[in-house]
Amino acid sequence: MDKSTIRRNIKANAKLMLKNNLGTAILVLFIPMLVYLGLSMFIQGILTAVFGVQSNDLNFNTFNNHNYVFGDGTEVPAIIAAVLLTLICLLIFIPLIFGITSWFVSLSEGKKKSLGTIFDWFSSFDHFIKSVLLMLNVFVRYLIYSLPVMILFGGMAALEYLGPNYVNFNYVAIMAPLDILYFAAAFALNIFLLRYSLVTYLCVRFPEKKINEIIKDSVRLMKGHKWEFFVFSLSFILWMLLGFLTCGLALLWVLPYMSGASIIFCNYVYDVGTQPDFENGYDQNPNANNNFNGSSQMYTPSAPETNNEPSQPSQDTQDDFNQASDQGQQEQKQDDDRPESL
Repeated sequence: MDKSTIRRNIKANAKLMLKNNLGTAILVLFIPMLVYLGLSMFIQGILTAVFGVQSNDLNFNTFNNHNYVFGDGTEVPAIIAAVLLTLICLLIFIPLIFGITSWFVSLSEGKKKSLGTIFDWFSSFDHFIKSVLLMLNVFVRYLIYSLPVMILFGGMAALEYLGPNYVNFNYVAIMAPLDILYFAAAFALNIFLLRYSLVTYLCVRFPEKKINEIIKDSVRLMKGHKWEFFVFSLSFILWMLLGFLTCGLALLWVLPYMSGASIIFCNYVYDVGTQPDFENGYDQNPNANNNFNGSSQMYTPSAPETNNEPSQPSQDTQDDFNQASDQGQQEQKQDDDRPESL
């Protein structure tokens, strides 16, 4: 199946999905942003009122004089307070991300939920803790896998800073290959870390699953789709550029469009990962009927849980079975009435 065709159809379906839902989608995305901005201003207000410092005052300029203290000494508690308040801000923002994902997942299934869905992950303490611990787990994995690249970057920085003073070497001959190696390693790392792209989506669809199970499922399902997801994300770059050129006005459409398309892409990866033949359903262009209905289109996820009970036969199947059974009984009766041959 042509990946570009799948990509186009997913985007087309995202546009149909947002039809008559764009206003709510904008609010779903921008209310958490406003909450985050409000919390940031609140943090800055506390830092200014209590410690008398601005955010741009938290610096390490005295390091140049090899005096390892923070300014006049007042910045130490200010930095500690800033870190703590930022952590509180993240504790509020992370469940909002899960709420946004939940709203778009429901919309991709043809269900229109209220705006309050974005706060659903605050309604249960277990869900709240799970969302925070899941993102913390993923962050630790990001950090571990990034260590080689960070060590390479630190070595390059040390070589560039100390090299001319202590070592005689050809700067271009040494640093140029290291720069290429660093950017290649950083690019490969970003592609590799896309294996965790489904964790939020899977947690929303399967909140009963454990954190390690969600992460393992994301890694398994994204196998073979990491580059595809990178290209898919990169295909929105012109839309983002349009948003900046219009001073953010176009983002009122671009951000909901990107969010909806990303969720449908997650549906696609999940469907293909659980039903290998399901990929063929994504060659259908939704513009053929110009109607989006999550319950009947091939672009929506399959049922999260399968029922192990045997399916009930349809009425036509049952009638055919009864007719065949009656016919068999009549033939058996004729055989019983026929005299046995000597």
